[in-house]
Amino acid sequence: MKRYRITMIIGSLMFLVGLAIGLCLPVMRASTLQIDSRESKQCQVIQEAVKSTLDNKEECCLCGSNSRSLMGMYRGKDDLGIISLNNWYVLDMGVGKDADGIVDGQNSSRITATGEDGCIFHVDQNHARRISEVRIEFGEGNYFDVDKVRGYLCQTCLDKLLDVIDVDVDSGCPTGLCMIDFQTQELYSLQNQYVTYYIRDYYVKIESGEDKIVTAVYAPE
Repeated sequence: MKRYRITMIIGSLMFLVGLAIGLCLPVMRASTLQIDSRESKQCQVIQEAVKSTLDNKEECCLCGSNSRSLMGMYRGKDDLGIISLNNWYVLDMGVGKDADGIVDGQNSSRITATGEDGCIFHVDQNHARRISEVRIEFGEGNYFDVDKVRGYLCQTCLDKLLDVIDVDVDSGCPTGLCMIDFQTQELYSLQNQYVTYYIRDYYVKIESGEDKIVTAVYAPE
């Protein structure tokens, strides 16, 4: 009789444990799906044509005169820059021919936060040697968000940008950054698979890790 009671108690406990697991599984599955959904929203792989939502081409942040963009200040300069695409923040690297007015031998450092969905730029410049190093600290919204960017650019500039925003080979997602030659308006990818560029009189080295480091050297012949 005693053995029968013990068996019943063990059986009841096993039933309760099984019931608890059965109730928890749907919650755990739903939580996992929510995480996957958030991640898929962050990571947008462009697989089809994207239409600009900008009505007035003059307001384009790349070729126009949109007040939120600094391109009007830098356009045509003999220098390189980096663009945080999701909030369209333009950083000049300050290494080119237009930096000639800076006193030889002077070094400088600056830190710039680009705001929500952007990143932090740590810039170190050696003006005597014409070297600029930019360490890019990523925020949470570092993946390329095409829904935001298509509201900043006209169709021509959007197509031009999408031509260089390819998938990052490490993460499988495009990063929300690119490099620009201010003089020619050409754009260059900063995905992890790119390590060097030769852009006119500039040599560019790209190191990718937890942070991204872009080093530009101005070396005219």
